[in-house]
Amino acid sequence: MKTGCIHCSSAALLAKSGPETLNCIKHMITSLKDGQAQLPESPPLPLQEKEELHWVAKFIISANDLEGLKKTWEGPRFSPEGLLELLYISVQGLNMMQPILSS
Repeated sequence: MKTGCIHCSSAALLAKSGPETLNCIKHMITSLKDGQAQLPESPPLPLQEKEELHWVAKFIISANDLEGLKKTWEGPRFSPEGLLELLYISVQGLNMMQPILSS
């Protein structure tokens, strides 16, 4: 299933994610304020190593050192901060829509 843009397929996977995964991502991003973002000991399956959304967890953790990340950033056309904001807003919106999507 490695076709197309990883971020495009990740957006679809995020949209299909359950509340546990979305809450974990949201918590990791909010933990960045203290430079303490980390993957929980037992992360939701999509965020575990070798799973398709593990890159999201790795990206958030790498943002603990945002200045270092910005120096080595080779991502999309926008900044790591921009991607974090987009990710947070997307996850928050998807999380709020969970009751609507699951009915």
